[in-house]
Amino acid sequence: YITTLASSVHQYNLRTGKQDELAFFQFGERSNSRHFIEAAKKHAPAGEEEYLKPLEDIGTLPLFSGLYTHGDRVYRPVRPVPGEEGLTLITDRHSGDTHFFTTPETFYASSVCENNIYGIDFRPDGDYRLMTVQLRW
Repeated sequence: YITTLASSVHQYNLRTGKQDELAFFQFGERSNSRHFIEAAKKHAPAGEEEYLKPLEDIGTLPLFSGLYTHGDRVYRPVRPVPGEEGLTLITDRHSGDTHFFTTPETFYASSVCENNIYGIDFRPDGDYRLMTVQLRW
């Protein structure tokens, strides 16, 4: 699991209760900014502006928008600045090697199988499309 403001990944074995922290590298705090707030307002879907009001009071933004794993790889999508493309970090749990790939900002990954990331790209016009990102190592 991940926490809102930390860059490390926590492992918890449900059978044994053993816990471990994977701290591949440390990010500093992600401070909220006027740029982020304005970008969020500009790219908010019609009728959802009300949900953005709490952004004015938040000092620190979450680093990641999710976490998923496959084999020894940990995938962490970085929460994008609205209007900019997304970035996902892929880290090998054992070696610590990290790679990344970019996606449209509206892409939400839902699963990974081998070297394929599957997800939905929610378009600004209300339409959507299924997408596959194929990774080549």
